[in-house]
Amino acid sequence: MATDVVCPDCGGLVGAEAGDLRRKCTCNLSDTDHVGEPMGLTQQPVARKICCVCGKDVTGQKRAKDSRGYWCYDCHRAERAREKQIEASKVPCHDCGRLVLPAGLTSYEGDMICAPCRQERIDKTKFRPSVTSKYHAAHERRQLLLIVLFAALLIAVILLHHFHLV
Repeated sequence: MATDVVCPDCGGLVGAEAGDLRRKCTCNLSDTDHVGEPMGLTQQPVARKICCVCGKDVTGQKRAKDSRGYWCYDCHRAERAREKQIEASKVPCHDCGRLVLPAGLTSYEGDMICAPCRQERIDKTKFRPSVTSKYHAAHERRQLLLIVLFAALLIAVILLHHFHLV
């Protein structure tokens, strides 16, 4: 009795003859690549876990994982120490107080500020209204004077009408 060999990649029959109705191997592997794999007893390939920094195989060892992949314990500790060192070197922005790397601060009007605060200051000066508060105060005084004159005129008309002088 002959044993059929199943391809572990595509699940097709390796070395199938032309008259065989079963699915044939669609891989471009030669028959020698599938030697020793009887039908139904294919072994699942063991997934190797490789450190994304140093390339060390960390399968079965203490490791960390993030969006970039697996990390060996030594590389992970070194990365955490580097991140802590970066966090410790940050300084606060003069305007918003956000912690920023010193290279991220720029001097603007004598203050060391971050880029968003600098842009905000530029925008404020660019769109500053041309009317200052002294013009508003003068306008309010004029309005108040008109109201007082109108009230005095109204009181004069009422008094004249009251004493039947009109």
